[in-house]
Amino acid sequence: VIAVFKNKNTYVLLIPNFVRGLSVGIFNVIATIAISMSILNETTSSYVNVILQIATFAGNMFFAFAYKKLSAKNLLLLATLGVCVSFPICLEFGVVGFFCCFAVASFFRFVIDTAIPVLITEIIPQEQIGPYTSIRMLIFTGAQAVATLLITPLKNAIGYTGVLIFATVMLFICGATYYVVAKCVKQSTIKVS
Repeated sequence: VIAVFKNKNTYVLLIPNFVRGLSVGIFNVIATIAISMSILNETTSSYVNVILQIATFAGNMFFAFAYKKLSAKNLLLLATLGVCVSFPICLEFGVVGFFCCFAVASFFRFVIDTAIPVLITEIIPQEQIGPYTSIRMLIFTGAQAVATLLITPLKNAIGYTGVLIFATVMLFICGATYYVVAKCVKQSTIKVS
């Protein structure tokens, strides 16, 4: 347990885990945001869960098949860019545009949700994964709670589209940091070998 606190990657990855929590916290209330903007109503909002279920299945299947050809870090980077393109425009094109953009963003989000735990096994030594995961989930879950507190002040300052852009920037920081750390760990492993 003590070794995880001596591992510099534990501290380097605190920020990406926190900002990912902020992003996912905002992502999780997208239906509420769309209802408040009159893009969705009580009936159409129920389709958000259907899209999430389909995206969960499709994203995980895609990761399982693509992982053999691409690495987890490359899939993470690809999926991060996919969310960055699709999520900020969810509110811009009415109900059909919302569902299309949200489906794409959700698909890529679930690829990210699978890629990060896989990358952790490549970054963190096996004997430290348990304690590290506890720390990571504490930071990630806490940040999701903080995100809901930030939505109203952010909305008042930059509007709902600005809130989605903020969430996207946070997720980009997470994806880019994990990618760089994984690349550095792999290079240092190759040098040691």
